[in-house]
Amino acid sequence: MKFRKGTDRRYSPEVFQHIYDFFTDVKKAVSSGGTVTVNFKGEDGKVRATQLDVTKEDQFDYVKDEFCNTLQKLGIQFSKDELNYTLRLKYGSSDHTALMKMFESTGPSSITPFLDWLRGCYNKVTKSLNITPNGTLNGKSIDTALASFGFIGMLANAKYKYTHDHDQLSVLATKGNRYYVISENSLITDVTDDINASLTGDEGPINDLKSFSYNYMEQGSRKIGSIVIKQVEDGSKLKVVTVAGFRTDQKGDMG
Repeated sequence: MKFRKGTDRRYSPEVFQHIYDFFTDVKKAVSSGGTVTVNFKGEDGKVRATQLDVTKEDQFDYVKDEFCNTLQKLGIQFSKDELNYTLRLKYGSSDHTALMKMFESTGPSSITPFLDWLRGCYNKVTKSLNITPNGTLNGKSIDTALASFGFIGMLANAKYKYTHDHDQLSVLATKGNRYYVISENSLITDVTDDINASLTGDEGPINDLKSFSYNYMEQGSRKIGSIVIKQVEDGSKLKVVTVAGFRTDQKGDMG
């Protein structure tokens, strides 16, 4: 994840407060079997807050979607399938009780230091970020801070194991060795996140794209132009994976 210099709408005080408040609400809900507020964009284009019961499987599914979407706002690329896999691997199920155990777990991969760091990023009194314009907090860059948490490392390892177990995005090399993709955040994923933000009410990036006639135009009832814009306007989230390198599961491999 690259923290851009200057003003970045994704890291406005309001967005950062939402990130911390959402994780806090989820922690309370899964511990008590309560509800979580999730924002949905309706067919009329308006965003509405909906209370979802974490004890009901279909509703908790949406909560896990938003859990992963919120991680992605920090540049942490993690999907719901990977979250379900992680919960089943560590706690034996993927329901709200498993997520409760994740929040309550202690040790090197505990989520608590990560949540404490999030709380320290936002000043509720001044309603501002304690993050400098060049992306540092207490002299430490956001990239470095995120990489230092055992919880983030646990997610990265679980993501790798998920890819390994599902044999996705892999290539067969010499002597039967198999290599697996390591995915990192990039400019492409940053732009994709900005465009997807229109699904939750931030329509700035998508409106910028629509401002160019070769991207989007309307001829009567027909909408002509970018399939990206059309997909987002239809309510479908864009997904992208960029290949940064390969990792082998073979020890002593010199390839």
